[in-house]
Amino acid sequence: MRSASDYPKGGAPISVCPVCKHEAFNDEKRELVMHEEMWRGQPIFLLRTTLYVIVTEALAEKIQKAGATNVDFAPV
Repeated sequence: MRSASDYPKGGAPISVCPVCKHEAFNDEKRELVMHEEMWRGQPIFLLRTTLYVIVTEALAEKIQKAGATNVDFAPV
């Protein structure tokens, strides 16, 4: 997965490792909520700062029509 949303409210990194680029976050301030303004236009992407995969409704419908059995969709 190469695409990600913008940072959630309070989720901008407080530090970034200069070697591995790992980002550290303030978990107390970070909101794990996807807002429309965070979307960058991709049909599939990660909710930045998490491992949640987000897909558009149109892509979810195509995946369901293809008969995929290794995926579950939960509305957000």
